Amino acid sequence: MGSCLCKKKAKHREERDNRVRRNGRNQQHFSRQRNEDSNDQSRTEMEQSSADPSADINHLILETLSVIRDLVNNDQEPPGSLLKLNLIADKEEGWQMVVRSLIDTVPHEDALGPAVITLFLDESPLPAKEAVSRLLFRLNLPSCSFQSHPWGWHRNVCIVIGSLAEKMAGASSSSICTKDTMTYLLNNLHYNRPAEVILFSLIALEKLAQTTENRLTILRLLNESEQNPLEMLERWMDDAVIMSNPVKMQVAFCAQWSLDNIFVNDSRTYSCMVTDVTPINAMLNHSDVSEYLKIGPDGLNARCDVSSFESVRCTFEVPQDRKDVWYYEAQILTSGVMQIGFATKKSRFLNHEGYGIGDDEHSIAYDGCRRLVWHAAKGHKHDARAWKAGDTIGCLLDLCNGRIVFSLNGSVDISDSSLSFFSRLSPSDGIFAAASFMSFQQCIFNFGASPFRYPPRKKFISFNEGGARLTQEEKTILPRRRRMELLARDPHIEDACTICCSRRADTITKPCMHGGLCHECSLQVEVCPFCRMPVEVRVSVASIGEGDNGRLQSTTCLVHCLSSFYIHSNIDSFNYESRMPRTFAEEKSYIERISPTCFRIKKGFVPNMVKVEGRFYVNNSLEKLMFNELEVFTNNPGYGGFLPAVRQMANVAALPGIVGASIGLPDIHSGYGFSIGNIAAFDVSNPESIISPGGVGFDINCGVRLMRTNLSLEDVLPVKEKLTQNLFDHIPVGVGSKGAIPMTRNALEEAMEMGMDWTLREGYSWPEDQEHCEEDGRMLQADHTKVSDKAKKRGLPQLGTLGAGNHYAEVQVVQEIYDKHAAAAMGIDRKDQIVLMLHCGSRGLGHQVATDSLVHMEKAMNRDSIIVNDKQLACARIHSKEGQEYLSGMAAAANFAWVNRSCLTYCIRKAFSPKGISIRIASPKLIMEEAPDSYKDVRDVVDTCHAAGISNKAIKLRPIAVVKG
Repeated sequence: MGSCLCKKKAKHREERDNRVRRNGRNQQHFSRQRNEDSNDQSRTEMEQSSADPSADINHLILETLSVIRDLVNNDQEPPGSLLKLNLIADKEEGWQMVVRSLIDTVPHEDALGPAVITLFLDESPLPAKEAVSRLLFRLNLPSCSFQSHPWGWHRNVCIVIGSLAEKMAGASSSSICTKDTMTYLLNNLHYNRPAEVILFSLIALEKLAQTTENRLTILRLLNESEQNPLEMLERWMDDAVIMSNPVKMQVAFCAQWSLDNIFVNDSRTYSCMVTDVTPINAMLNHSDVSEYLKIGPDGLNARCDVSSFESVRCTFEVPQDRKDVWYYEAQILTSGVMQIGFATKKSRFLNHEGYGIGDDEHSIAYDGCRRLVWHAAKGHKHDARAWKAGDTIGCLLDLCNGRIVFSLNGSVDISDSSLSFFSRLSPSDGIFAAASFMSFQQCIFNFGASPFRYPPRKKFISFNEGGARLTQEEKTILPRRRRMELLARDPHIEDACTICCSRRADTITKPCMHGGLCHECSLQVEVCPFCRMPVEVRVSVASIGEGDNGRLQSTTCLVHCLSSFYIHSNIDSFNYESRMPRTFAEEKSYIERISPTCFRIKKGFVPNMVKVEGRFYVNNSLEKLMFNELEVFTNNPGYGGFLPAVRQMANVAALPGIVGASIGLPDIHSGYGFSIGNIAAFDVSNPESIISPGGVGFDINCGVRLMRTNLSLEDVLPVKEKLTQNLFDHIPVGVGSKGAIPMTRNALEEAMEMGMDWTLREGYSWPEDQEHCEEDGRMLQADHTKVSDKAKKRGLPQLGTLGAGNHYAEVQVVQEIYDKHAAAAMGIDRKDQIVLMLHCGSRGLGHQVATDSLVHMEKAMNRDSIIVNDKQLACARIHSKEGQEYLSGMAAAANFAWVNRSCLTYCIRKAFSPKGISIRIASPKLIMEEAPDSYKDVRDVVDTCHAAGISNKAIKLRPIAVVKG
């Protein structure tokens, strides 16, 4: 469709790409070894192998299965066999061979076999629809019988179909959801088929049904059957003999769950309406679970069929002051990776990043597949045998002696890490039963409603008899579809709780006096979600008398209008008059216009604002937004949330060491401590000056990259849909997306310190890319040792991913050129020219760097007596140990963001390269930190910047296709 814009450098890039391939640096999904000789040797071994390459692939698969159990940490190097498989699968024919070998080779008795197939397909390049069609043609499903192929082969085929359906949900799934595939899967649901084949056929149908058209087709075929096969399989639950088989128990559960949630028949009663939960007082909490875990109608059965690590807590909380022995059991139906144990409310479910129960300091869990006890993301080996389907795991919590014991079938006690777990509990931490599940794993919990199989010999209390009583509503596990229908019908509640949105906000938290919460949600928080002040007392709004209400208003305005969460300060020591609420007119008296586009915030607007003023730039439309936000806040001080941007700018102006002014750009809007679009400079020679993560932002070095092409609008419109799909195929998007550039821990640490020097060395960027990046794409003070292991683990799978939220990749067309000279400097010389815009940052790694620093900075503020007007402005002296460590870690995260954008640019170029389209970096600078049209009219923002002399308009772009998570 077009020729290269720079023919002279095309040859150089081609030679470089060939060199990269020779060195084993696969362009998208092959994790590179640090030793190039090892790569060359691996490739040579493959080339000199036997005449039948499938034999070598089979060997590599079996080798991977034999070592995969030992890979327990995210930072471990992947096995060489898996790297070789990734190398082979980079080309379509190699991908076809590896997938067919997985189907032929993975043994049915291997507990991790299904997960390995899913993992490989999830990590490998997204195949084209034509490639999937060719795979299904070669499998020849219509002629495959259980006489011609063993049942393990059929099971693996179903796993492959399901994994591809999940990965290609949407229009692309049409290549999978063919008549032959549907017939094959539906025939496999016959009750006389092997149970594992039935199970994975059912799961494959669930994955295909993610696309509405497919779901309706499958539902029609099921209803056209003489007897719905799913309803027949559901009846297995009523047969005690059948339900003694762990695999058939899974089949019955999945059939029931599908009928309730996916293939819904309006004439069938939901399972939750006919399941007797009367004796159950403790169950899995359907309101405290990650999004993809399946929970049965009795609240005791849990299953995961996705590639993420799904977690759940139970409803009953064991208080620490009840010094008793507590016990529950879990019957294992699958022998793969699950982590079953205990957790507090502070344990977070990071399912897409592979973190679950036992992977933080607030939880502990037993993993019988890998024979580990997990705590704080560290696995401790034990000598018990690996668990198998049908085993029972006992979980004992001994608060008398501060000990946790796990048992296998009542005979093997496994105890480790208990002291560390208890030592990190705060007095108010309650303890819950909790568990996490890898792909295709399931177990049944018994909290005491039924007799235990292996009760402890010592006196104990079950969770079910702990004293809690659940309401019928709390016990009812509604199907997701029904739950959404009911939510849609619910009328809007005036003054609804800002957390659950389903109950009235009827509670005030003291001492901060914030409202906006219902009583139930207020009990779930230890610090106010609005100002982060510790909650000491919760009082009902209705219980506040007229006199108290006056004090409530005064105190509320103290917190809100003065933003006065002061570190090491006594509120009563302030002059009473200084904390009286101000009217909106009084607020406005501190703000004056100094030019058609600029306003000044006078000194004294907030406490400690004595050295510099604030300034913000707006046009008429943006001015109304700014003052309306301030007016709403002033008139409604009793409800929390972020402070108005005007007040956040003023609080920044009060920070120690600030120089010049606290500046608000036209796109300014409320953020964490600092407003987004708020600029402040600090004198590094001043020992009082501070550095604040809120000022840098949590998505460190989030930015936009503009790339030009040699295409025009008329070239793109006929193939816009294919082009967009090609971008989707090459760019991982969404919250849980995994990187297009697989990394080892060592490579990640190098990238964090080298920035774009690393991408240039590895062949992921061009020299001119680096020339057109500020700081040459590298902050020299970066130190990866100042980045926590948790941050590295979050960033390791995310390099080369777009993420979600307001991150995007857009195909845009040049609509107007205002400054021909500036446009020409970016290589843009005509209207209708096609460009690409990429917006992303440092993903979870940057967020974790900022989060980690806040803990240390709050301690430093106490030590150094730093006073701020808003706790969200947590900071440290620039030259303190905490300040310098944050700067080094922040620089490493900034380098990660540059590397991430460069790797995504590489993916975009690969998406276009088959058509001969050249993609070039268009701008010498990143354009803007955030996408302003997510918050304000971009025309107002750009026009105001132009009128104020902040920047000049050069070109106007219009999006025609968007890739967004």
